[in-house]
Amino acid sequence: MLHRLLAAFVQQTAPDNGAQAAVERVILTGIQPQIAQTLVTLGVNLGEIITRNTLQAGIAYAISLKQ
Repeated sequence: MLHRLLAAFVQQTAPDNGAQAAVERVILTGIQPQIAQTLVTLGVNLGEIITRNTLQAGIAYAISLKQ
């Protein structure tokens, strides 16, 4: 159940292709393999979402965007 709720949230948060999003970038970090599989199974498009395996990697990426 939680996996599906997260998938719905990610799908709503993801910028639409070709549309201007309310947020500039979405960085998704620390996704467990089971949740990643649920996202794929539900057909969630992660094409515009930046993914990193840890929060530390996500923060490092975000900081690198500012430079």
